[in-house]
Amino acid sequence: PLGERARRGDVRVGAQRLICLLGDGHAVVEGWRDELDGRALPVALEVAEGGVVAIWPDRSGFLDEARPYVEAIDGIGLEDWMGAVSAYVSAGSEALVRRRSVRELALINHARAELGREASGVARLTVRNAEGSSRREIEVRLASSRERPAARVSRETGRIGEVGYFRLERMMPEDLRMDREAWRRSMREGFMEVASG
Repeated sequence: PLGERARRGDVRVGAQRLICLLGDGHAVVEGWRDELDGRALPVALEVAEGGVVAIWPDRSGFLDEARPYVEAIDGIGLEDWMGAVSAYVSAGSEALVRRRSVRELALINHARAELGREASGVARLTVRNAEGSSRREIEVRLASSRERPAARVSRETGRIGEVGYFRLERMMPEDLRMDREAWRRSMREGFMEVASG
């Protein structure tokens, strides 16, 4: 409840929670994040096979190449953090809510407030390897503002450590009269370029 004399910013943030209940993934209260503590994690968190990874915003590599998966922040498991911010994510599929909740953790002090914790200029990320046999805690200083990660995939085929990727220009031929086999062949060639590298 906002009360009778709520701050304008509190109304915007509250309205975002309300809009999210509608389940429209495109609906948002414009500028609602402007009302939050703008300090952000200096790494981007992304859902990947096997867990959530911490990568540099320019996608040049992982926070810890040997232990790319984030297991906890400030000693609290990642699932608890995601639960704290999921109310600010559009109701949708489990995968959509998970992916967007992870991204909302960039503004970690907002998540801290949701968990009743104090704001801080640093965060402690517990990272692990894929097998969970090696862990490390890394303290990071929050950036003054949220830096959006670079496009998921560059315009070219490439690698980040052991992970290869290729650019899929479109999900289907631009023109349905286009030679579908040529389109499929170009995808296979891109994939093979990564696989052979």
